[in-house]
Amino acid sequence: MIDCSCIRSPARAALLCLFAISFTPAAWPGALRITESGGTDMAMAGAGRAALATDATTLAANPAGMSRLDGNHLAIALLPARLDLEFDPDDPALRTAANRDGTTLLGSAYFVRTAERVSWGLGVYSDLGLSFDFDRDWAGRRLIEDASLQSLSLTPAVSLRLTDTFDVGFSLNAQFAQADVALAVNNDAAIYGPPAGLPDGRLRLDGDSWDMGASLGVLYRPDDATRLGLAWTSATNHRFDLDATATELHPVPAAMLAAMGEPLIAMDFPQQLLASGIRQVTAATSVAASIAWQDWSSPGAARLRTGAPGANIFPRGLDDTWHASLGVRHQLSPDWRIAAGIGYDSDPSDDHPVPIYFPMTAQWRTAVGIEYQPRPGLVVRCAYSLLSQEAIRVDPQYQPLPLPGAGAMPGQFEPSRLHVLAVSIERAW
Repeated sequence: MIDCSCIRSPARAALLCLFAISFTPAAWPGALRITESGGTDMAMAGAGRAALATDATTLAANPAGMSRLDGNHLAIALLPARLDLEFDPDDPALRTAANRDGTTLLGSAYFVRTAERVSWGLGVYSDLGLSFDFDRDWAGRRLIEDASLQSLSLTPAVSLRLTDTFDVGFSLNAQFAQADVALAVNNDAAIYGPPAGLPDGRLRLDGDSWDMGASLGVLYRPDDATRLGLAWTSATNHRFDLDATATELHPVPAAMLAAMGEPLIAMDFPQQLLASGIRQVTAATSVAASIAWQDWSSPGAARLRTGAPGANIFPRGLDDTWHASLGVRHQLSPDWRIAAGIGYDSDPSDDHPVPIYFPMTAQWRTAVGIEYQPRPGLVVRCAYSLLSQEAIRVDPQYQPLPLPGAGAMPGQFEPSRLHVLAVSIERAW
């Protein structure tokens, strides 16, 4: 059995949340918006996320929910994740490219200290990311080899119990983001002149950014069996000043890149509005639902600037997206609970072909989980979440960097799957 007696001090528990940063990986695979937290809501596909208020992860979903916890809570989660992604070219002579990232270990940590009226907490987690690697040998390497967009949030939060039925909460979000992309560069003498016979060169662009965001939430309990939650999360505005590392380039594209100046990406991460409800329908069973709106039209205006005027990263822009989920939670015995849920996120590309570095369309999320309480104050959770999306066509040649000779790559991403397993432990005292 795990001994958690060493974390009874609130200050020590808060420091442990900060220490968890060192376990957060350098790559986030999968869907752009990450709701898998290792908390109760993960096993319900996000259903009831802003209203559950059953564990410390409520800090990230709806900070008002911290007031509904008792005492001090520390939750730590490990989340191995794997993205199954394949690109199938239209040309049968070209091989299919598959994501080579493998399994990545994600992590998060949350600490909440409650009081009679005012509660506070600290969370360290990732809530947005995309990553894949098609290697240096595939036929579309001049458009993309690998790409990742990563985020990490350090979030202090406070909640206030206004009445016995109404709570409000607020959090600040110090968000670190990192962008990284690599591609091959055509050195063909037919484009640039001699020397001839050069193999492709390689270009990597990477940079990072910090910005502050905020969340505001309310939680209402109209009766003992019902909770309703509403949470708003602000946009964050990132500017990635990119370092360009080029190797083995023909002198002409090398000079072109030098003349462009320092490239940068200006991109907003979307704001979100989330509404949730949970209802205890029997003594052992509760049902929950969520709906959400995300402002993806704002990041859809992102630009890569290599001098005036720059180029759109998403040539057709992006649409705002909607989320809906439904879940159920059932108590098998005093020590065991099970849960399951299903959710849907709409297509940010509105069925248009997407750039080859943005393999995203509508997604279905299915989830199951189990919870065990070996002794009072200690809870162990295990949950599995599967995100599925259908095939999606790509824009065959769009590339925002002004480099000639990239060529076209007509084809589609095959139906893809993101598998996320979570094992978490929560200590309350």
